[in-house]
Amino acid sequence: MTIEPWVYPVLTGVAVLAGFVDSIAGGGGLITMPALLSCGIPPLQALGTSKLQSTMGTAVALSNYGRSGLLNWQAHRWNVAAVFAGAATGALVVQIIDVRALSVIIPVLLGVAAVYVLLSPRSSRLSTPTSTITSTPNVTSSTDKPTSRRSAALAEWQSLFS
Repeated sequence: MTIEPWVYPVLTGVAVLAGFVDSIAGGGGLITMPALLSCGIPPLQALGTSKLQSTMGTAVALSNYGRSGLLNWQAHRWNVAAVFAGAATGALVVQIIDVRALSVIIPVLLGVAAVYVLLSPRSSRLSTPTSTITSTPNVTSSTDKPTSRRSAALAEWQSLFS
């Protein structure tokens, strides 16, 4: 596959925009995936590129929060394990799916995710200022519930497609 030279600066701009959107509200994959696919990048490579970008952004944010002492690692250990399990399972499953099927599935899931993001009610805790992440009741109160861990794993698995 040959990529035209003009595609690189365009995709770089898209990546910067997606990173900005991710830093504010999340959902940068809803920008990068359609851009990558429309430039002719095969679905598996587009998924991998989008996830790498997302992972790097999350790693930087996690590092900053961790250095600032804003994370309660102990309270979130099971959620982290669930996210890793969901990500690993999703990465394995996507390799089994036929590429032609992915070419249909990915745009459909992107559309569903975009509609959900646009129509979902905003969380009230986002508009309430708090001093630290660990002091936000919604963040720490649900961390020990199995439902929260399942939700985290499912969210990570779903995000593999966006």
